[in-house]
Amino acid sequence: MNGPKPSIVIVDDEQGILDVVSRVARRAGYDASTYSNGRDAIAALQTERADLVLVDLRMPEIGGLDVLRAIRDTNPRCQAVLMTGYASVDTAVEAIKLGATDYLTVVTSQTAVLQTQLEALNLDTLQLRASVDLIRALGGGWEDSAGVLTSQVMEPEGKGT
Repeated sequence: MNGPKPSIVIVDDEQGILDVVSRVARRAGYDASTYSNGRDAIAALQTERADLVLVDLRMPEIGGLDVLRAIRDTNPRCQAVLMTGYASVDTAVEAIKLGATDYLTVVTSQTAVLQTQLEALNLDTLQLRASVDLIRALGGGWEDSAGVLTSQVMEPEGKGT
């Protein structure tokens, strides 16, 4: 009998980070909830079960350290990881004191660029496969003897010079 999936709460004010991390978490078998600000995350964590919280350090109004304090007060067994693009020894020490199990340095612009590139690559691959399938469906002798598509259009037999 399978129990409930482990749950992860992701808190970040950048939608791209929320999308990427939640997608990866779901593929890894987590139930993922996302929040774009600390206030909503703290309110949800009052009633929502969370096995792991990934929280951004710098967010408007309520930052990651305040979210860590709330987690410590409401669910001390919940694992928490602080993510930041602005790493410093002081915030790392404070995060660990507040119960964070890890402190990740994230370069958000590189993450966003990588995600965009991966999506573009996937789209290009799908388009290429669709084109190859269409060419093969149309026939016309566009493949050599090894099944490799060629760029030359074969002339019908008997029409050559």
